[in-house]
Amino acid sequence: MLSPLSASGSTNVLFRLGDDLLVRVPRQPGAGTAIVKEQRWLPVIGAGQPAFGYSKQWSIVKWSEGELPNPYDPMSPSDETANRQHLELAADLADVILGLRNIELPSTISAESKLQSYRGRSLQGFDRATRYCIE
Repeated sequence: MLSPLSASGSTNVLFRLGDDLLVRVPRQPGAGTAIVKEQRWLPVIGAGQPAFGYSKQWSIVKWSEGELPNPYDPMSPSDETANRQHLELAADLADVILGLRNIELPSTISAESKLQSYRGRSLQGFDRATRYCIE
C-alpha cells in the first residue's frame, strides 16, 4: 500500500510503501539527478524511471522506523525536555556528519559536482540571506 507522509523534504515528496520502504519522488526540476547519484553511491532497493506522465527518476529506499522531532519554536516558553531533545538530536546529527567526512570517496564522485551548486559550501555564505528571511 502506498501512502503519503505528512512530512516531506524540500526536494522530494515522500511516500510509505508497505511497512519497510520509502518512495522519494522529486518535486523540483533537476532533482532527479540527485536520485541517480544516490542510486550509485547509497545502498538502495530500487530505482524508478520516468514513465506514466512523470518525467523524473525516483527512488525506493529502506524505511527507518522512528519518530519525527517536534518543531523547535524559539518564541515559545522554555521547555527543558524539548530543549534537551533538540540538543541530543543536533549532537547525533553532528556525529553522523563527522563520520561521513571520514569516508574516502572514489575520485569519480567529483565528476558529479553539478549537484553541488548550493551544497557543501560554507554556511557563512548563507548568513545574510538567512538573516533577511528571519527578519
